[in-house]
Amino acid sequence: MNGFIFCKNNDPKLTQRKFRLAVIDSLLETGAYAPHVQARRTSFVSPNVDPPLRLNTRCFLAKFENPKHKPDCRACSDRKSGNRHQTSWYCKTCQVPLCANKCFEVYHSRKDYQSVCKNRA
Repeated sequence: MNGFIFCKNNDPKLTQRKFRLAVIDSLLETGAYAPHVQARRTSFVSPNVDPPLRLNTRCFLAKFENPKHKPDCRACSDRKSGNRHQTSWYCKTCQVPLCANKCFEVYHSRKDYQSVCKNRA
């Protein structure tokens, strides 16, 4: 409530609802909100779907059991530009294929992980 009063002094048109929505958006954007229970996904998601919890969950690197199974790295592989990188590694929590080198760290720490990894490759 004190935060709302403080902000209301700076912006007299601010409503309680707008203030709460702004706080929620800010928490979700910065990754400050971490739910206690996370649903586990059982399959890999398409590259267009980006789980918002990837920035604030505890993740572990694992190797695929089948040595012949090498999907494209979500962070650094780009088939359209011909820069394809296959990997035997994946994030056990997120179920996302990632290179074991820098890609795993960048994917879980940067909001815009693709531009960082693709510039590096």
